[in-house]
Amino acid sequence: MENNNFLNKKLVSFTVTIVMITMIMIGRQWFLVISLYISLMIASSCMVVGENDGSSDYLEVLICSFMI
Repeated sequence: MENNNFLNKKLVSFTVTIVMITMIMIGRQWFLVISLYISLMIASSCMVVGENDGSSDYLEVLICSFMI
């Protein structure tokens, strides 16, 4: 169960990285909308899992730094 959870977090971080690169290429306006949506998804998944090992905080900090 824990191994599956770890793989899911790896997949999420990989997906976020791909989305960031794509949106920077397309344009920052769409990137702002999608990054807001992703940060909401990350926050909701953290509530569901109920644990905080720092990886979600790292992703949210990355997203916020790109939004500035």
